[in-house]
Amino acid sequence: MRALAFGLLAICMATVVLAEPAAEWRLSPKATRDAVRGTVEAQIAALRAGKFAEAYELAASGIRRQFTPAVFAAMLKRGYPPIVADWRFEAGTVRDDRERHAQVVYTFIDARETERRYRYTLVM
Repeated sequence: MRALAFGLLAICMATVVLAEPAAEWRLSPKATRDAVRGTVEAQIAALRAGKFAEAYELAASGIRRQFTPAVFAAMLKRGYPPIVADWRFEAGTVRDDRERHAQVVYTFIDARETERRYRYTLVM
């Protein structure tokens, strides 16, 4: 799986997460859930370790065509500090569209218990 999380920033990583229509998305099988969470959490770990090139490689090919590694890193540092910072996070339920996409919402929580939610959409 390749993360689209940072490719569709305006849509998938909006701070306000809107519910998707239930008919379109189903609870993903365990293998899909594990793969999605593994991909997202590998990217988060790379970002937090300052390994932006590694995180960039986990991004979707469309993101890599659209942004250079330097622009990608700057965009994340500036626009998505909870993901890059050492906030704790919790994964939500992984759902898929029965075709090629899976989604999961991650909640990032700071020391003051402030929450920010980001929807990650991945291509399977």
